[in-house]
Amino acid sequence: MLQSATLADTPAARRRATGLLGLTLILLTLALALPAGASALVSAGGGWSRQSSGTTAPLYAVAFSDAAHGRTVSHGGAGILATTSGGGSSPTSTPPGDPVLIWEVGNIYTVYNGGASPTVTQGSAYFVTSVRTYHWNNGKGAPAGQITLKASDGTVYGPWQATGIPGQGGVPNASWEARPQQVIPAGAYTVIDSDPSTWSQNSATNGKGMCSAYGIPSSTPTPPPTGGGWSMQSSGTTANLYDVAFSGATHGWAVGHGGAILATTDGGSTWSAQSSGTTASLMAVAFSDATHGWAVGYGGAILTTTNGGATWSAQSSGSSHNLFGVAFPDATHGWAVGSLKDDATSTYSSVILATTDGGATWIAQSSWSGAFLLGVAFPDATHGWAVGDGGAILATTDGGATWSAQSSPTTAHLKYVAFSDATHGWAVGWYGAIVATTNGGATWSAQSSGTTVRLVNLAFPDATHGWAVGWSGVILATTDGGGAPVIARLKVSPPFVPSRVRAGAGIESWGTVRPALTAGRRIQVFWEHYIDGRWQMVKARAPADSYDTGPSSTRYSVRFRFAAGKWRVHATAWDNKNEKVTSAVRRFTAY
Repeated sequence: MLQSATLADTPAARRRATGLLGLTLILLTLALALPAGASALVSAGGGWSRQSSGTTAPLYAVAFSDAAHGRTVSHGGAGILATTSGGGSSPTSTPPGDPVLIWEVGNIYTVYNGGASPTVTQGSAYFVTSVRTYHWNNGKGAPAGQITLKASDGTVYGPWQATGIPGQGGVPNASWEARPQQVIPAGAYTVIDSDPSTWSQNSATNGKGMCSAYGIPSSTPTPPPTGGGWSMQSSGTTANLYDVAFSGATHGWAVGHGGAILATTDGGSTWSAQSSGTTASLMAVAFSDATHGWAVGYGGAILTTTNGGATWSAQSSGSSHNLFGVAFPDATHGWAVGSLKDDATSTYSSVILATTDGGATWIAQSSWSGAFLLGVAFPDATHGWAVGDGGAILATTDGGATWSAQSSPTTAHLKYVAFSDATHGWAVGWYGAIVATTNGGATWSAQSSGTTVRLVNLAFPDATHGWAVGWSGVILATTDGGGAPVIARLKVSPPFVPSRVRAGAGIESWGTVRPALTAGRRIQVFWEHYIDGRWQMVKARAPADSYDTGPSSTRYSVRFRFAAGKWRVHATAWDNKNEKVTSAVRRFTAY
């Protein structure tokens, strides 16, 4: 039976991002230039380092009550990670680096059920973090089962129990994901799915089931953690958990999908569900002390408790905006930020709500049409910051009576902001972006995260100790405030693309890598498509989005299909220590 899975739902299309109609083929040539006196900020010494989470699940939030005790929450109730050692003191359970595509069977065309087991070839040893199979099943998905790899010599890896991942339109279990977390050597492997009757396939795969694997190159097996570090705690729920807050080292709360609220009074050894009285997804939670707390979410939902969550009650926000961030520096002063889509114009507006009576009344301080606000921080009742898409940073010094934009060193979407006091602050976002200030936002500088994954949350219990979390199970840590910025003589030239391109036209942009640069410099490229009123990231097929530059002038090209609409392309420079140096952006329209 013909199945109408959209291209964005197929494994290949998640990376190739091709559209159904109005496809435009563009040839991009990306370049680095080193003009006289050009400079950019990077982190030097110390800075951010990777900690082992032991999972590839997206980590949505992190909270630290002090420099040692921390927790994270994640996708699909995969568990709550906890540490009592600042996340350190443990042998790394995964090799350094971010997971990359190892192999894939898939394409962008219409799919059918009944996939047969394919044979895939792995050219070298990988620490395999994720194996996925695709089960569109006429838009119904299929309950997650098991995935197994069988080597040509008969060695069996798995079976691993998979978890279901929703597809477009909320189709449940459209993809299955297993997380082996082990080194698998080079060789040929047969992929075995426990439910081939719903395994997606088509003629382009020769009837073989669609699947993919991600991992980190590894030459030898890595020992498991032997103490300290991060350990898994049972959440007792399968709901996605989007935020976590702790008041002290023992009392904590987590919130998530469908109005889920969990609480602990023993540092997370045990978690129990609390009744929220709502089915709205709760996106953020804040506690000013061990008894007074607030949670915010979709549809303008605001809940409050004055007894540590024994009971929660609704407060009237006076807004239908989806609320993504909340901050309460004390039990009376609070702020929430959110956004709302106008279906008539397909545009978004944002709002900042405030209360001075613990939420008994909320008022809108500002409405913004130029930024999709996602995070808010108030270290005290007067100084506050809000962040959002396009690198937007807003600030107030009068409790929100007036807000003004601050200069941001990035155009990446900023998802979360944290301040340890009125001068020291950090924000994280897409492409591994971390920006920091030591003067209350008078100036912001970029810090090197060493990763390109989406960072979505961070915690700084003081001005030096910090943690950031994101997709692919990434946990970053710093003990020096993220490192001091230094000057690096390297700058990205925006990739040249005409502002308007006709469908089918072949366009070339150009630039050079100056001879002064040494081998090991790297350019990485991301594309964003303006869909449903906001910029959404898509990524070129590997390895076409990454280039190692040489010591002489060089030209680089990428072929990529673009659906009709508004686009922007980012070029980012990395040095030979894998530190992000700077980036540039170019907008264009395909029609």
